[in-house]
Amino acid sequence: MRALALLACVLAACGAQAEHAAREREARAREAAALVARLEDEDAFARVVELGAAGPLVDATAEGKPERIRRLACLALGKIGGAEARDRLLALLAAPTPEPRVQGAMRLYAAAGLTLLNDPGTAVDLVLQLSTVNPNDNVAALAAEGANSEYYTVDAQICDALLGMGLWTVEDELVLQMRRRDMVRVLIDAHAVLRRHTGLDLPFRYNGGYADRDADADAWAKRLKETRAERVRARPFDAANARFRARCSDMIGWLGGQAVNDRYIAEKVFVRLGPPVVPMLAEAMLKGVPSLQREAAFVLGNIGDPAAAPALRKALGLEDPKARARALDALRLLGDREAVPLAVERLGDADPEVRGSAARLVGVLGEASHREALSAALAKETAPGAIVLLACALSRLGDEGQVPRLLRIFVAGEQLDRQAAHEELRRLEPGWKADPLAPEEARSGAVGEFPRK
Repeated sequence: MRALALLACVLAACGAQAEHAAREREARAREAAALVARLEDEDAFARVVELGAAGPLVDATAEGKPERIRRLACLALGKIGGAEARDRLLALLAAPTPEPRVQGAMRLYAAAGLTLLNDPGTAVDLVLQLSTVNPNDNVAALAAEGANSEYYTVDAQICDALLGMGLWTVEDELVLQMRRRDMVRVLIDAHAVLRRHTGLDLPFRYNGGYADRDADADAWAKRLKETRAERVRARPFDAANARFRARCSDMIGWLGGQAVNDRYIAEKVFVRLGPPVVPMLAEAMLKGVPSLQREAAFVLGNIGDPAAAPALRKALGLEDPKARARALDALRLLGDREAVPLAVERLGDADPEVRGSAARLVGVLGEASHREALSAALAKETAPGAIVLLACALSRLGDEGQVPRLLRIFVAGEQLDRQAAHEELRRLEPGWKADPLAPEEARSGAVGEFPRK
């Protein structure tokens, strides 16, 4: 009986504490609601953040409320954090922008709020709203830019948020923005975000000519690639975040789905996310359906993280031939020399696309000692696509006897085969002026001008 009485006392105490906590939350929410209209006052803004009640701020971001208050409410939500704040800011970021002077600014402030929130669980949603990923290109209603005196550089703010949480591959997105040929403010903001997060101070002539900008952007891209590992070590991304993993699973569903547009978007999202998603993609590639296996291998190659190599080598045993071919292409892009013996074995694969991809890998990563295996495969090959790639591989490994064959393919082969032959011939003779898409008569004339006899 005493035990039951004690339990009753404990439950009563817990209930009283819960009731007290609920009353405190209600009191904080009432006080915050009373202060929201005064968010422009620094003390009122600080007090609303201190109260930590997201509800009144969510209400303050609704359409029809004063625009200045809506924008400041986004920043306050970012400082408060939590699921309610996160979900509202993400909804505002994803909203369409039919009136760029209004919604464009709200998207910018929503992104700024998410920067303050600094939640890895928002990473996928942020990347989805980059103008280079989002097919609707909502960023500040780009179609209206020419007639609009205001421009909101939402892309740069999104990248600011992603870099702040340690997603360093987004530096490449900012370099893309620096190459834009309109809206100089975009270039300036992208450059400023890079400088602030990386500590690098390379020049960028945003008022110069296009050639100057591209040259400066090239220098930035090179330095960023050389130094990125240091920043990753200093501030790594939290890939273990549960919401991040759940959203990545959603994107994996898109990647292996039937909708072409969804697959295209998912590819771009994963490439922007980079190394943190490699383990999930590798698992999906080895266990998924054939369509997902192919797409995952393709994306892993484009991410370019050597950590994907072991899984890609295993993928060479997958049943689907297109998945095997894409795994070989990915290993080539990774520069994985351990895959060369496996690729030599695949020169005898039952599928010609796989044989061609294997030849290309051996040609790029192999050595002169592999010419014998390539020559033996070429002697037996009947598929035109594989023939040209075997000939290109032999040429890359020093077999100049393949030049006449490549010239013949350049003249009479199918378009893709002509282009592959042209690529290798131009590697041998960079000054050779020829066009694989020109009429056959012009291609024949170009062969007579090839410097090597």
